[in-house]
Amino acid sequence: DDTVDDTQLENELEHMEEEEEAASKHSLIQAKERYFRLTHTVQEHLTEQPSILAGGGRKLRDYQLKGVEWLVSLFNNKLNGILADSMGLGKTVQTISLLAYLQEYKGIRGPHMIVAPLSTLRSNWEQEFERWLPSFKIVLYDGSKQQRKELRERFFQIPQSTSGASAASGGVYTLPFQVLLTTDAYVLRDKQYLRKFAWEYLIVDEAHRLKNPKSKLVQVLNKQYITKRRLALTGTPLQNDIQEVWALLNFLMPSIFDNSDSFHNW
Repeated sequence: DDTVDDTQLENELEHMEEEEEAASKHSLIQAKERYFRLTHTVQEHLTEQPSILAGGGRKLRDYQLKGVEWLVSLFNNKLNGILADSMGLGKTVQTISLLAYLQEYKGIRGPHMIVAPLSTLRSNWEQEFERWLPSFKIVLYDGSKQQRKELRERFFQIPQSTSGASAASGGVYTLPFQVLLTTDAYVLRDKQYLRKFAWEYLIVDEAHRLKNPKSKLVQVLNKQYITKRRLALTGTPLQNDIQEVWALLNFLMPSIFDNSDSFHNW
């Protein structure tokens, strides 16, 4: 019966496709495990959020705590990375939790610099720090030329006795804040001031804005700012072309992802 034969063939083909899909998933899982064994050799399991997180009694969700654990693993293994959770899943609070963890468990208080679109500085970042980590001193580096000058005079003045504390001379002067919130515009416009310090973490929100490696922002951050760690936040690491992913990886790990052509050939 031709109908029976056709049905049997369709079932067999469907079964083969399911087996191939299962094998592919298994291969991806194995690859992920190999990656973690090779790159995340130092592992630290988090069972609870940092105690200095307030959150108005709210707790991190399980997947957010797992995300913080991954961010801590990046730090422990001296890796930069991309946090690419979809919008609304809490990239901001996971990042804040990482900084809280570093201060509470590693004794690292910063300074950290977060570069974000102007529209999210107050409505997102500043509010979330106030909600989750009010013990942190946050400087919102924004405003007119005169207002920014006043901020620098208040927070960036290095005592003469510790003038060697700039990034260029490798001093140990501690800035009187943990986090500087600012925008692309001021990273470029006021680079002669902001680049003087070695930033513990450079965190770029909406990092798909870095998809052009020849842009002025990328060039200035790469060549003129000293940062020990880098973290990119974006819900859309790939929008149009695989070149955009390479650009992000090149920004984070330029010694590894130094050639876009070889990346395309992988």
